[in-house]
Amino acid sequence: MAYYQQQVNNPQNMQFYQSNYSYPQQPNAQGTSGMMGSMDSNFGGNIDVSGVMGNGELTPGLLAAFGTSGYPGEPPLLEELGINFQHIKSKTLVVLNPLTKDIPSDIMADSDLAGPILFVLLFGTLLLLAGKVQFGYIYGVGLFGIISLHYLFKFMSNDTSIDLVRSASVIGYCLLPLVLLSVLGVVTNLDNVVGYILSTVSVLWCTYSASGFFVSVLKLHNVRPLIAYPLKKKILIYVKNIVLSIITMKAHKLKPLLQLRYASTKPFYLTTPIFYVNAAPHIGHAYSMLLADTKSRWEKLNPNKTSYMLTGTDEHGLKIQATAEKQGIEPKDLVDRVSQNFAQLAKSLNVDYDRFMRTTDADHIEVVRYFWDLMMSKGFIYTDTHSGWYSVSDETFYPETQIEKIEKDGKEITISTETRNELVYQEETNYFFKLSLFQDQLIEYLQKNPDFIKPEHRYQFILKELQSTKLSDLSISRPSSRLKWSIEVPNDPDQKIYVWFDALLNYISAAGFPKTFVKESSSFVTPENNIWPATHIIGKDIIRFHCIYWPIFLMAGGIELPKQVIVHSHWLCDGVKMSKSLGNVVDPLEISEYYGVDPVRFFLTENSNIDDDCKFSEELLQRSRDGVLGKYCNLISRIGSKNFDVRASVEDFKSGGFKNVEELIKTTALNQETADEMISSTTTLINGLDKLYEQMDDHFTKFDYIRAIQCWWSVVNQANQLFQSSEPWTYAKLIKDEATPQELKQNYKLLMNYVTFLCAETVRISSILIQPVMPELADKILTRLNVTNRDSDYAKFGIDLDYGTGANDASHKVPLEKIKPRT
Repeated sequence: MAYYQQQVNNPQNMQFYQSNYSYPQQPNAQGTSGMMGSMDSNFGGNIDVSGVMGNGELTPGLLAAFGTSGYPGEPPLLEELGINFQHIKSKTLVVLNPLTKDIPSDIMADSDLAGPILFVLLFGTLLLLAGKVQFGYIYGVGLFGIISLHYLFKFMSNDTSIDLVRSASVIGYCLLPLVLLSVLGVVTNLDNVVGYILSTVSVLWCTYSASGFFVSVLKLHNVRPLIAYPLKKKILIYVKNIVLSIITMKAHKLKPLLQLRYASTKPFYLTTPIFYVNAAPHIGHAYSMLLADTKSRWEKLNPNKTSYMLTGTDEHGLKIQATAEKQGIEPKDLVDRVSQNFAQLAKSLNVDYDRFMRTTDADHIEVVRYFWDLMMSKGFIYTDTHSGWYSVSDETFYPETQIEKIEKDGKEITISTETRNELVYQEETNYFFKLSLFQDQLIEYLQKNPDFIKPEHRYQFILKELQSTKLSDLSISRPSSRLKWSIEVPNDPDQKIYVWFDALLNYISAAGFPKTFVKESSSFVTPENNIWPATHIIGKDIIRFHCIYWPIFLMAGGIELPKQVIVHSHWLCDGVKMSKSLGNVVDPLEISEYYGVDPVRFFLTENSNIDDDCKFSEELLQRSRDGVLGKYCNLISRIGSKNFDVRASVEDFKSGGFKNVEELIKTTALNQETADEMISSTTTLINGLDKLYEQMDDHFTKFDYIRAIQCWWSVVNQANQLFQSSEPWTYAKLIKDEATPQELKQNYKLLMNYVTFLCAETVRISSILIQPVMPELADKILTRLNVTNRDSDYAKFGIDLDYGTGANDASHKVPLEKIKPRT
C-alpha cells in the first residue's frame, strides 16, 4: 500500500522515454474512507459529465487517444506507446540533412522504433511493387549488422545509456535514403550509370547520417571517421543487397541473386515419360520432350519462377531381355547404347533437362526396393496365383473387359482393345498389389480435382472406367525363371519386380524420395524446397498406368499426388499411326538436320493439339518453316536494312519525340487512308504487345500451345501489315530527295522512325516470348538487336530502351536460310 502514499511528481513513461507531462503536487488524500487517511468529503461533487476534467476540458473519443494534446495531465495514447510524430519528424529531418552540424545529444534519449518500422514497411512494400522478393534476406543481414555495430560502439564509448533498441533506431532512421531510392526503382530502370551513382550516394548518405547520430549520442566528436568506417562496412553489406534488389539488373549478370530469389519459389516440376529402350527414338518421343521443354523454358522466362525437368529411359523388362537375346548381347549393353540415343535426341533438339533418369541408376533402384518394403510393411502386397491375358509388348495383364478376339492370317487371336497388341493366356505365381483397396479413394479424389487429368475427355474416360468397373488387384512381379532383366524382389530371388512398378517410381526418385521427404506417422510430407509434386506429360497409350496405378501407389505410400497429368495424342502420317511395319516412322534427328532444330521445334509446338491426333507431313513442316522465315525473320531484315536506324528510333521514343505522333501521322502520311490505317493499326499493335505475355502465359499454363502460338503470330502479322501499309521506305526516299523541304524531311524522318520503332518493339518482344520454342533463332535475332534484357519482365512495350545499337550493320547474316523442299 505504500505505493498509493507516495507523491507523484514527473512520472517516467514506463517503457519508452521521459515524458514532458507532469501531475501537480497534491496533498495526501483525506476523507473518511478508513484507509491510509480520510477521503475528501467533496469527492465527486465537482464531476462535470459534460466534459470537464480537473481544470481543463475532456477531449472526446479518438481525438484524445491519437491527438497531440491528450487528456490534461497525461500524454496522448500514441505517445505513451512511444510513437511521437514530432520526434519522428525531427529525426527524419536530421537524416534528410546529413550536413547538420549541431545534432542534439538527447535526440536519441528515447528508444523510438516507430519511424524505423514505418520506413522498413515502406521499403518492403516498394520492393514488392518492383517485383522483388529478397527483403527477408536483406532484413536478416541488416539485423546482424545492427547487433554487431551496437556492441562495437558500446565498447568504444563510456556512455552506457545507449541500448540495442536505440542503436536499431538510429540505423533504421538512416534507411530513409534507401527508401527514396526504392521509389525510383519502382518507376524507372536504374541499371545504368545514373543508377549506380545514386546507389553510391545512398550508401554515403546512410553512413554519414548514422555516424552523425552516434557521434552526438556517444559524445565521440573527435573520432567520427572511426565510427563511419565500420558503419560504412556494415551498411555496405546489406545496402549491396538492397540496391541490387531495387535496381533492375541484367539476369545473366545476377545469377547468384536470381538463385536467391528462386530459393523461396518452389520449382515447377515437369516430367516426360521415361522412354522404353527396346527400339530407336521416333517423333513421338521428341514431341513429349518438346512439350515439357517448352513449358519448362516458359517458366524460367519469368525471373520470379523456376522449373525442373526430368526425362530419361526405362531400362528393365521382358521386351529388353528379348531384344538383347535376339541381338546376342547382354541387356545392360543394349540399354547403355540405346539410352544414349535418347540422350542424344534431347541434346540435338536443344532440350534443356535437369536430369536424365535411367532406371538402372543406383539411387533409383534403392528407391524401388525401399518402396516395395514400405508396401509390404503396410500390408498392401500379397502373393497369389495369377492367370489371365498377358501382353508381352505392353508387359501387363488385361482384364476380360479389355480384350477382343480378331482374325489374323487365317487364325483367331486375342488382342488388347487399348493398344491392339496380341495377348497370350498365362498362369503363374506373383506378388499382387491391393489396387482395389484404393478405388473409391481415387474416385473421390478425381471428383474433387477435375483438372487432375487434362484434356477433359481423358479425365472423363478414366473416371467412368473407375466408376463402372471394379479394379482387379495388380500383379507386380514376374517369376525370375521367365524375367531375368529386372530388379529382384527384396528377400525373394525367385521373383522380379514388375517393370511398371519400377518405372513409375522414377518420378519420386528424382525428387530425392525418401531422404528429402519428411516422414510423419504413415505418410510423407513434401518440404517446401522439394520439387515434388510433378506435372506429368505422357502419351495417351500409357494413361492407365499414370492415372490409375500411379496415384494409387502414392496414396498407399502416404505421398502427395502429382499436380497434374497432361495426356497428349499421337502424330499420324497420312492419317495412319506411325509404325515400322508400314515404313512411315519419322526420324526426328533426320528431319531436324535438314530443316533445322528450331523450325522442327516450332512446327511440333504450333501444331500441338493434345486433344486429338496431330498430322505430320514434310509439306506441312516446310510450310511452317517458310512462315517463320517470311514473316518473323523478314521483319528484322526489313527494319535492319540500311534505309532505317533502329537505335535512332529508340532514342526518339526515349526523348519523347513521338508524343504528338497522331497529329504527325495526320499531317505527314502519304494520304488520308494511310493515315487512318496507321493510327488504328499502331494502337492495336501496342495494345497487343502489352497483352501478349499474359495471353501466351494463360495458354501455356493450360498446355494449349496452339493458341499461344496464334497469339504470337497475331502481333508479328500486325507489325508486318503496319510496315507494308505505311511504306516507310517511301519516306526514306523523300528524305534523300533534295526537292523535299527541310521541315518536311524532319517530319518524314520522325514518322519513319516511329514505324521502325513499332516494328523493332514487335521483334524484341516477340523474340523474348518465343525463346522457349525457338531458343537459338530468338537468340540470333535478339543479339542482332543488341537486346540484353531477355526475361518476361521486359516483354512490355517501351520498357527496355537500351537496345538497337549496331542493328543496321551490313555485316549481319540472315537468321534463317531459305531451303528447298526435301524430295
